[in-house]
Amino acid sequence: NCIEGLAAAGHPASEILIAGGATRSGLWLQMHSDVCGLPIVVCKFSDAPLLGSAILASVGAGVYSDVNEAVEKMVKISHRITPDPTKTKRYSEIFGVYKKLGPAIKPLIHDLHRLRGGATIAPSLLSADWADIAGEVGKCENDPNIKYIHCDVFDGVEVDSPNALTFGPAMIGAIRKRTKLLLDVHLVVKDPAAYVEAMGENGCDCLIIQFETFGSRSEFRQCLSRIRGLGMRAGACIAPRTQVEEISEEIRG
Repeated sequence: NCIEGLAAAGHPASEILIAGGATRSGLWLQMHSDVCGLPIVVCKFSDAPLLGSAILASVGAGVYSDVNEAVEKMVKISHRITPDPTKTKRYSEIFGVYKKLGPAIKPLIHDLHRLRGGATIAPSLLSADWADIAGEVGKCENDPNIKYIHCDVFDGVEVDSPNALTFGPAMIGAIRKRTKLLLDVHLVVKDPAAYVEAMGENGCDCLIIQFETFGSRSEFRQCLSRIRGLGMRAGACIAPRTQVEEISEEIRG
């Protein structure tokens, strides 16, 4: 765990400072204190991002000379929760058994992996260095375990954020020229049906469409059929708010 990892690296923890929504539950805080065997320190102001912003702003405005002084003046302790030694001992015993589970079931997990035909790894270009897409694609080419490259095509509209504007069919075509790996494209755009043909022409192998971007199930169904008709594999993606039963017929189809 994190605490053991820090200790092994020469940074043993003497207490845990908690912020955020977790501070609202005394039961949750006591449980964590008991499990970790360390005191939990709760701040008076629990919204850490806002407090951090205020600290930096106070230094920038000249209220305090540096961050250390601002932290000393602005971060106030509300109370401490101490661990129950009896419960900590019991949790440690349970955790000792829990740590044996991973090594014990590892051979079984590998057997199941082989029986199921292995896993498909599709690294996403969202996590790539966009200044060197060709180089990042090359890394995937050199890994024998990678068969797909996942490309998220967002227009910044359906995913309502200016930072959710990625790339389009032209980029898919450029990537296609750089690799023989299968291109797995997730399309989250307004009017997704308008992009299907262009994706096929630019070398998309599997086109995944977002259920919520369609006005009706019939439109969604028609788009899946059109994707298959152009020789691509068709995939469906749903948002957390959507129940998988809503597209069960399409999945089976």
